[in-house]
Amino acid sequence: MELSRIEFQGLKYFKDGVLRIPILGNRLTSFVGPNSSGKTTILRIINSILLFLANNAFSEKLKESDEWYDWKSALITFSVDRDGDGGEKLMFFEDGPSDFITLTVSRNNKELFLSKIETDYKSIELKDLKKPYLINPQTEVLKNKILERQKSMVQFKDDPNDIRMRLMNPQQIQENKESKAKKITEINEEIKNIQKDVDESKVELLDFVDSKTHTVVEVSKTDLKESLLRLGMPTSKFIEAGTTPSASIEKMLTEVVNSKKSLNTQKYEKVKKELSVLLGGVADFEETQDLKRNFYLDHAKLEQLSHGTLICLFYYSLIYETDPNTIILWDEPENGLHATRRFKLLNLFLNDSRQYFLGTHATEFTPVLNSESEIYQTESSSPRSNEKLLISIRHCTDRREAFRVAEKLGVYPSTTLFTSNVVIWVEGPSELFFWRKWIGDGAIRYSLVEGFDYTFLMYGGSNISHQEIEDDPGLVVGFDLLSVSRYPLVISDSDFAVEPTNPPPFKKGVQNIKESIDKINNQNSDSALFKYTSGRELENYFPAKAIRHAILELGKYSDQEIQTMQSATFEVGKYEHYYESINLQFVTNGLVGGPNKAKNYSLWGENRKVDFVKAALKCPGLVSEDMNYDFKIHLTEIVDWIKNRRVN
Repeated sequence: MELSRIEFQGLKYFKDGVLRIPILGNRLTSFVGPNSSGKTTILRIINSILLFLANNAFSEKLKESDEWYDWKSALITFSVDRDGDGGEKLMFFEDGPSDFITLTVSRNNKELFLSKIETDYKSIELKDLKKPYLINPQTEVLKNKILERQKSMVQFKDDPNDIRMRLMNPQQIQENKESKAKKITEINEEIKNIQKDVDESKVELLDFVDSKTHTVVEVSKTDLKESLLRLGMPTSKFIEAGTTPSASIEKMLTEVVNSKKSLNTQKYEKVKKELSVLLGGVADFEETQDLKRNFYLDHAKLEQLSHGTLICLFYYSLIYETDPNTIILWDEPENGLHATRRFKLLNLFLNDSRQYFLGTHATEFTPVLNSESEIYQTESSSPRSNEKLLISIRHCTDRREAFRVAEKLGVYPSTTLFTSNVVIWVEGPSELFFWRKWIGDGAIRYSLVEGFDYTFLMYGGSNISHQEIEDDPGLVVGFDLLSVSRYPLVISDSDFAVEPTNPPPFKKGVQNIKESIDKINNQNSDSALFKYTSGRELENYFPAKAIRHAILELGKYSDQEIQTMQSATFEVGKYEHYYESINLQFVTNGLVGGPNKAKNYSLWGENRKVDFVKAALKCPGLVSEDMNYDFKIHLTEIVDWIKNRRVN
């Protein structure tokens, strides 16, 4: 399960009383802003609902909490892996698996409780928030039995006015008293047993109704708890700002050494590799003859490492010891870390299977254009009419938003933008997502860090217009690249419609850029690189399985249509436009949504290249060796060029 949306209502110190986070990163969601802007508060509020849900219970008694974190209701949505039969794990939902599950949690003065459960095919909610429990008919029957037994005891109590008692001799009176006492004891024991049944039945059923039909849906607390357990609700781990090294390092050392001893080489090598990249040296572990566990970095012992390295090691140990089914909320992870190590820690977050929520001042933890992350800027203000501090958040979705965030933090992009060793210039957003993914994968081999060893910039769109380059022959497109970046690397689509001649017939804008790179290299050998796609565009690199995955991911199709698509080749020729080729295959197979137009063309076609590329890159098991037209060779050349210009 993956957390995908959160909304809180009734927060005293938030604008309009609402904290709404509509989109969460698959791996990382960062809340960035200056001190006192609400970052820590937001993390604590999110943690409060996750802690409740991790108990897999219908309700929980309220504990004392700071009024900053008090909310009236919370809505939280999880995306569900269909392969895990998400919806079917809800025992009281019988309609089949679901893509998502949304839980609404409400609170009164005494407790938190689940008030609504929703999937993409069914929704149930409490009929009355003030009376969450359904009166069980069996409970009423049992209560009536208790009343009957209590009434029956009256006949066995002593009555001084009973004439029959006067006619009895002392022995008979004694026997009568003992008989009555025995009978009363038996009835009291029977009432006690019935009361146990009452206690077990009276709060067992929850008063849920179908949200659409308003018919009663019988849900017991036992079934609800078991269903939540089967869903596998994630736990949460909150890491306070300024947390310092502790026993977690020792615990990690013990476990890693034990894995080495038990010949669990996969786990041992994974930790060793990740720490070597993170700490910038050769990491290793050993156990001495006196059973002491040691950690080494380039042969230096743990006690010889610098304070910053120890903090980095401690941070890794926190991640290492955390259960895989955990959402990690981390307040100011940048504390004590150099900027290059922040980038490496970010890379660790983005390649982990868990979700991270960060509260940060650092721009290194705000990768706005990374497809696995979402960034929110936090702000606080005190309206004149009300001295109360109000917190608000704003979703950052583009580079301009990132610049505004950086300036709020006192970092000015105009002076820091080109400090990376290699600046990789790409045409637009789809190229940015594509090359960031593949160069990032290749860079791991050499421990190259984005933001330090290399960074990306777009030379199309709002930076340098492609149309201006082509239409104005007097425009100096080369602009001295060396004045704004140490080693420029420009990657362009070839736009070839047929096999090129020699020299290749580039369009005017691309030709001007190539000539500029050649000029730079003539003045300073091999200080710049120009690369172009071997096919028409970068989309031509994708293999059939990635194209098919993207099409299915972006559109909705019937089972019959999916079966038809499985037989289609989805191969795109080297010099074809991907959208024209796929459209033709759709039309040929009768999968049309209009005259000569493929079904759902508007979702993946010519005007949706960014969505198509992002979806294709998520194809399960996709590796660079799968890509077409010598892509692996081109990628290796690019990564090696970046590595060879690394600052030692």
